[in-house]
Amino acid sequence: MSVYLLVLFLALLLHDGKAKLESQGCNSADAERAAEEAVEQINRDKTDGYILALNRLYDFSHTSNQETGSSVYNLTIDVLETQCHTISRKPWKQCEVRGIGDIPVYGECQVSVQVDAQVKLESYSCALHEVAATAVVHVCPDCPTADNLNEPVIKET
Repeated sequence: MSVYLLVLFLALLLHDGKAKLESQGCNSADAERAAEEAVEQINRDKTDGYILALNRLYDFSHTSNQETGSSVYNLTIDVLETQCHTISRKPWKQCEVRGIGDIPVYGECQVSVQVDAQVKLESYSCALHEVAATAVVHVCPDCPTADNLNEPVIKET
């Protein structure tokens, strides 16, 4: 503990007694803008399923390119499936997240975006999962559940 206090004291001395706070973080306006725009672009890229909504941004790294004036953000975001199908092409902010009775789907996306005047999605990888049927039944005993939504009978229905 005393080593930690010594390091903190030395850091304050090196900065003339003024602590400098970094404005970059998961709650920064730039990170939120990058995450929101990344979800929009992921949804534009989707050809099937439902539109994804941003749930939470929880991992964030940022590198700046001084020559081009752009920045690259690497984000890890949680997403939730909405009730809007991708065919609708609605913005995710206009769609309601699927409720517990609709067999909700959640996931995590690893995203890399370049930000200058615009936000450009460079790469992404999303892993989506259905909420377990046992969790749905626990919260909503009368809600229908399916073991496999890809079964032909369920798709047809």
